[in-house]
Amino acid sequence: MLRPSASAEVAAAVSDCWRAVGANGVDPRRLTASGWSVVRDAAGTTTQAPLDVYTKPGADDRIMLPRAPDAPPLCAVIARVSSPSQGPATLTAIERSLRAIDPNVRSMRDDQGLVFFSGPTFALIDELDSDYVTKEQPGLRITVGYKIAEKK
Repeated sequence: MLRPSASAEVAAAVSDCWRAVGANGVDPRRLTASGWSVVRDAAGTTTQAPLDVYTKPGADDRIMLPRAPDAPPLCAVIARVSSPSQGPATLTAIERSLRAIDPNVRSMRDDQGLVFFSGPTFALIDELDSDYVTKEQPGLRITVGYKIAEKK
C-alpha cells in the first residue's frame, strides 16, 4: 500500500510528467533524468503488466506509463494524501508547480474532475478508487497527457 505523499511531492511528480509528455509520446528519459526509475523484480525484469511503474527514492507516489509502442501520450501519477483536508493544498501545489513550468496553465472543472491545461498539454485530476486508498487517506490519480489533433 502506498504511504501518503506530501503535497509538494505530488506536485513535483506531476511536473515531471508534464515535462515528459509531448506530441511524440512520453519520453521516459526525462523521468529518469528527474530520478525516477522503472520498478523491476529480483531478476531485473519489468512486470508483464501493460504499464511501466516508476518510483523515485524517497517518494511515496508512483508514475505509470503505458507500455505499448502506439500508446497515447499519457503519464499518470498515483498518490495518497494524509487526509481529505490535504486535497486542496495538493491541488494548489500542483497548479503552482505547473505554472512555474508554463505561465499559461489554466484550470477548469469538468465532468471527470479538475483539469489544468495549456495548449495541447493537460493534467486531469480525479480521486483514485482502489484498494490502495481509504476514506481517511484518499488517493489521487493525475493523468498528464498531450492531446493530438485528430486527422481529417
